[in-house]
Amino acid sequence: EKYLVGFSQIKLTKNKAGYGFGGTFESIDHKKGNKGESWYVLCYRQMSAIQAPAIKSVKSNVFIGFVIITLLLLVSYLSGRKIAIPLMKLQKATKRIGRGNFEGSLDISQDDELGNLAHSFRVMSDKLQKSTTSIKSLENEVDNRKIAEKVLQDANARHSAMVENIGDVISIIGADGIMKYISPNIERCFGWKPEDLIGTKSWERIHPDGIERIKKEFYAGIEKENDAVMVEYRYKCKDGTYTWIELTAVNRINDTTINGILLNYHDISERKK
Repeated sequence: EKYLVGFSQIKLTKNKAGYGFGGTFESIDHKKGNKGESWYVLCYRQMSAIQAPAIKSVKSNVFIGFVIITLLLLVSYLSGRKIAIPLMKLQKATKRIGRGNFEGSLDISQDDELGNLAHSFRVMSDKLQKSTTSIKSLENEVDNRKIAEKVLQDANARHSAMVENIGDVISIIGADGIMKYISPNIERCFGWKPEDLIGTKSWERIHPDGIERIKKEFYAGIEKENDAVMVEYRYKCKDGTYTWIELTAVNRINDTTINGILLNYHDISERKK
């Protein structure tokens, strides 16, 4: 067994009130003039008894530290799950929306930053779904319009092919006499190109000797809707010459498709000879 020993010198306490330790008389050696004599206090104790409190304290501290670390780990785990699970839900919802699937809801009801983030995410998802639906509707509308335009183009192409090969020239003029449409076969019949005549006055191609007569007969014959009139007059060709034509006019001003006076005419020069 190991011991811890301690000692300390104590001066004489003779004639000093309050101190009874150390005696009240001098030793014989001291009386003989030996001034080196001293009193000592000696104390000893087993090392195991001295170390026991310290060992106990260390064990207690180790145990308390272990408990604290365990609690911290548990709190960290629970907090991590509280954060990680909503984040995983947000990640899955983001991937789902990225694939264009807006079905299903994001169930995060926490009253904290993650809850606010989930709410904002749901609002964004709803707006994105509406926008995507609008875009799809617009795309469908554009596709339908392209189809309709293609059908119309094909119809116009067939119409142009048919009109170009018929004998009569077809045109539409407004009530003011301005040319609004003329069939492509005008070039084959009279030398004019359609773009030469669109936007011009129809009377400009009537021989001066007959213009007043033709105007009077023309407007008298189409006073009412669907009224028709037939006139003959000399028509000016592209090369400046005049040829006789027979023109039929029908009032279709109130027809939203035509919105003007429908004309068709052809060359009758041979008949006039």
